[in-house]
Amino acid sequence: MAETELVTQYPRWQVLLLALMAAGVIAAFLPALDVYFVGDDFEWLAAAFEIPRDPLSSFELFNSMWRPVVKWSFLFDYLIFGRNSIGYSATNLSIHLFNVWLLFLLISRLVDFRLLAAVAATGFALSPLHSEAVLWASSRGDTILLTCWLGALLVLVARSRNKNWSPSATVLILGLIGAGTKESWVVFPFIGTAFLVIVLKNPLGAAIGQMRWLWFALFLYLGVFSVLPTFSGAPPATFYADFSPLPAFIKICRLLLTFCGLGELELDELTTICLAGLVAVAVVTITVRQGNRNGLWSIFWTATTLLLAAPFSDVALRHNYLPLVGFWMTLAFVVDGFFAKDDATPGILRQKIRTVLLAFSAVAVLVTEGLGL
Repeated sequence: MAETELVTQYPRWQVLLLALMAAGVIAAFLPALDVYFVGDDFEWLAAAFEIPRDPLSSFELFNSMWRPVVKWSFLFDYLIFGRNSIGYSATNLSIHLFNVWLLFLLISRLVDFRLLAAVAATGFALSPLHSEAVLWASSRGDTILLTCWLGALLVLVARSRNKNWSPSATVLILGLIGAGTKESWVVFPFIGTAFLVIVLKNPLGAAIGQMRWLWFALFLYLGVFSVLPTFSGAPPATFYADFSPLPAFIKICRLLLTFCGLGELELDELTTICLAGLVAVAVVTITVRQGNRNGLWSIFWTATTLLLAAPFSDVALRHNYLPLVGFWMTLAFVVDGFFAKDDATPGILRQKIRTVLLAFSAVAVLVTEGLGL
């Protein structure tokens, strides 16, 4: 598997492909951009209005959550669009498009065929299971956070090809932006370290060393925001989460089946657990037998981010945004793994077969996901 191949030039057809991807995503979400402000949008706007008078107010807790980056993003939108909600939705869609491009770049650096990366990135881009994160202004914490994650991972890939510079500062900056965006950032040190170990084949000690400042920021973040609610009397950021293990586990199983396009099945809890377990075991087994390091890491991403969504009893589609990235990466890497070491099949034919398989899978999954909503 050409896991470290870096293609530095974009033929014209690939530029056209990216343009078509962007056009398809815009066409899919454009009819819903006129959604008016709702719920938390008004509170974020009110918090943003305070920033010009008191910039430090952006660092105050908002509903027990510390999200200064989201407050500043609302302020910038207000300065540009005023009270026109379409502008705020357009900002969300722009961030989503940027994330799709970053996802395409990341996958294309880990497999040897860019069209495969394009299909996977488009599948993620068009999934109806995360539409809330793209269209609701208050959900942009998820989209901005993904920008930070993918950006940091691309920096780590670039560093693996140029040992003469350290990525620590850049990764730390992106991590801190993520920390000011949404509490879900706390899992990124684990995802980033796993990426260094599993995909880039760094020793564990060296991987932790590269991520050391981000780990330090994580421990500081957890310490501060564990202590602050105690002294202020405010509830913690996780006050509306339910950490009961069985409901959380069942939700993970249901989400996994929904990602696979089986969300429309009305299954009892035991059947849901068994079927989801069968799917998970099958994917992990295939990935291990392939020796597919990319696939193992993307499974880790999916599992870790699903744990973030598990404690919440609601089925908010914004919670699917990060796990779906892992799902689509896994699908691409597993399909790539089937043919990466097949020396009996000509290279161009292997590429065509991989693309057709992934494209067929993507269409099937997207259609069944939509029917399951």
